[in-house]
Amino acid sequence: MVESMFSVSVSKELTRARKLLLEGKINETHEILTDFEKRGEITAEEQLSILLLKGRLYVMKWQFNKPIELGDAAYQIAQQLGNIPCISEALILKAYVVFRGKLDKCLRLISEIEKIIAPLTQESLPIYFQQGIKFSTLFLKFWVFYFKGEYDKLLDIAMQYSELAEKSDVKIYSIQSNYFLGWVYGVVKGDRNISLDYFMKSLEISRELSLKPWIAANLSRIGRVNWYKGYLDQALNSCKQSLLVKDVGDYIKVDTFDTLGNIYREKGDIERALKFYKQEASLAEELDYITPFARGMMNIGSVYRVKGNFDQAIDHFKQSMIFSEKVGYSYTSFYSLLLLILIYVDQNSLEEARQYLTHLKDLAEGMKSRFFNLGYMLAKAMVLKKQGRTRNLAEAESLLKQAVEEANRRYVDPQVHIMIIISFCEYLLDELITFEDPEILEEITPLIIQLLEISEAEHSYHVLAETKLLQAKLALIQMNIEEAKIFLIQAQRIAELHSLNLLAIKISSEHDRLLEQLSIWNSLKEQNASMPERIKLASIDGVLNRLQGKGAIDPPEIVDEQPTLLLILAEGGTLIFSLPFTEEWKRDETLFGSFLSAFKAFSSEFFAKGLDRAKFGDDLILIQSVGPFSICYLFKGQTYPATQRLTQFIEKIQKTTSIWHTLENFYQTSQVLDLKDSPSLKSLISEIFSGKNPVLENIK
Repeated sequence: MVESMFSVSVSKELTRARKLLLEGKINETHEILTDFEKRGEITAEEQLSILLLKGRLYVMKWQFNKPIELGDAAYQIAQQLGNIPCISEALILKAYVVFRGKLDKCLRLISEIEKIIAPLTQESLPIYFQQGIKFSTLFLKFWVFYFKGEYDKLLDIAMQYSELAEKSDVKIYSIQSNYFLGWVYGVVKGDRNISLDYFMKSLEISRELSLKPWIAANLSRIGRVNWYKGYLDQALNSCKQSLLVKDVGDYIKVDTFDTLGNIYREKGDIERALKFYKQEASLAEELDYITPFARGMMNIGSVYRVKGNFDQAIDHFKQSMIFSEKVGYSYTSFYSLLLLILIYVDQNSLEEARQYLTHLKDLAEGMKSRFFNLGYMLAKAMVLKKQGRTRNLAEAESLLKQAVEEANRRYVDPQVHIMIIISFCEYLLDELITFEDPEILEEITPLIIQLLEISEAEHSYHVLAETKLLQAKLALIQMNIEEAKIFLIQAQRIAELHSLNLLAIKISSEHDRLLEQLSIWNSLKEQNASMPERIKLASIDGVLNRLQGKGAIDPPEIVDEQPTLLLILAEGGTLIFSLPFTEEWKRDETLFGSFLSAFKAFSSEFFAKGLDRAKFGDDLILIQSVGPFSICYLFKGQTYPATQRLTQFIEKIQKTTSIWHTLENFYQTSQVLDLKDSPSLKSLISEIFSGKNPVLENIK
């Protein structure tokens, strides 16, 4: 944030530097100041102007520590000279302690500034000074209220900033105005599209001025918005572009590391997430930025919770809580407390859980926040549930029901909303195991629908895919096996579409497991097995833990499948091409014939029901259609890598004109194609079905 200076009798060079700074010309401003200082004899007024200009220069670059020290020095000189406007500007530089977490001190300095300039008449102050003070105080107030969690004030500040920017011909103010509006609509209003539009406008003007720090800042926030929208690859790209911009402030890097951690955590790559969260906390600690340090420690704790390293998680949550409360950063204080309580509940450390529950209650009452109160209700319900006894369980159920209803009435932080719903689902499933009452499943169904709606509205695609997986497991518990298959296919497609490759592999392995266990499930269905037996075989705990943030994705190790048979058939089931990969299939014509007879049934079931795999003896089948052809791949092993291989094969036969024309010619003449008739097809099959597995590249 840059404002013009107001002092008396400064040289033309410093006046020019002030003008260049307002135009966003950082390097030129720096050169003038450096050259001017080399002259030796500098008046007190010139020294004052240099200090203030340098301070604004560092602010422009998002380097928020240096302006504080420069402001201290400038304040001393301005007082000696009796220069009231420059005293105000020096106080503005000192107020950047907001980024060190000193929120109340920042507000006191702003109040002092406003008192100093109040008696000054409009006529006695240059317009650039009037604008500068207004923009500066709004800029600082924005960050104070953001860190305090008083989000309701942010939109008003951003709108005031926007109105002032429209009246000013200084483009930097337009950059900042659009940036703040983008922030508010993204973080507070939850309207990601409008948020992205504002950040793109801010980026456009930043590029027009070649203002690198603000280019980096906007790219970082665009990455953040794309993460919110579920566009993880685009988010990664924007963040990486931001980090490549040279000569920008470390505060932008801290924020970008946070977003990168969030992206990789969403992808299920918790080791990379941990790496970036540690970079976030380390750099913030080095720069004495307490608020992002507290956030980083909370993030690290959340990853350790996912990994099951509860002692490390507890340690980091406690540190985050201590530093958050030290500076009044209520958001991280709240989350650290909530997650700390949940860990103690999971560890049966109820005395500690109750101790921190009292702390959370005090915070919720002090903030008078509906959002914080919902978190307290969730934590209290979990403590009561763990305590057992009928009355405690009844109160826990009542609290969870109330929390779900309140969260549904008005927009609330989706992370807390999801935690509440999943916790209630888990509570009901425990009841289902105890009482074996099928009507309990009817209570879970609307909760699942709510989860789907929230995750889709918030573009939280990992939650959406996991919820579909949960639906599949609930369908199995109800013995609706075909319905479970459909939910598994939907879950995997969501994961693949949104680059959640680790989750896609996990879901695919769950689907393979179901096909392997079909005889067991059919047996349980015939025996009318008990609910505990069904729930145990469905292995529902993993998805519940991941949705609650206390479990990691554990996909199987990817290994090459063993190809059995590759077929290409035309419409009507006419065989165009076949290639057995094993001696058994080459020799046994009866086996091959029986498979061809079964193929029509397989293919009609695939395309009618939207299936993506089926079981044939010891093998799995994949069928994909392309033009007038159906490609069938029979194999032993994991479906996910096999699917990648088949998809790659289909894409290449479409793009290879000679292969495609050969297939069409043999189709029209009703002939069966032999490999010797198409060297290109032979080469392609050898490349894809004997080469390295393509899935390994997709999960990086």
